[in-house]
Amino acid sequence: MSSTIGQGQIELPELLELRIAECEPGPILLALSTPVLQILTFHWDYWITFAPEQLSQYPYLRDLQWSDLGTDAVFELVFRRRPSLTRYANYVVGRGEQIDYSWLYEAPSIVEVLRAIDSTERPRLEEMLIDYPSCVDLLALVDLVPTIKRIRVFKDPWEPGEMETGQKLLTESRQK
Repeated sequence: MSSTIGQGQIELPELLELRIAECEPGPILLALSTPVLQILTFHWDYWITFAPEQLSQYPYLRDLQWSDLGTDAVFELVFRRRPSLTRYANYVVGRGEQIDYSWLYEAPSIVEVLRAIDSTERPRLEEMLIDYPSCVDLLALVDLVPTIKRIRVFKDPWEPGEMETGQKLLTESRQK
């Protein structure tokens, strides 16, 4: 794979998979031109402080794994530039055991990002891996992504008393 600098970017015309860990993703994504990128994985345990104004399109991106620490402008930029995305995880697959659930209190970021995108521009997601969704989050995802075929929940978020309510809501949603 050759890399050349063109218009201030490092061109990686054959790069299919990119993993970014333990650093800000914005400067890296801004510096790289990856026209055929299919898999993007990002993991960092800190808030992102730099978000570029624009990023390249990712027309072939089909698998996105992005650590969800809350609202994230870089994630939103990447997510809006991926017409072929079919699989999304809000954690890095294989690192789920390392997620600190003690501070999770917000809905998965994907819910708000999908609500902000016109329904005709949403990706045709088939599979979503969500670390800790509530029943309300799951119902929202089903409504926002009618193409969904598989949802995988990494950790059961319901307290014992909420289990029946959650099952009832999911059953009612399935009947619609």
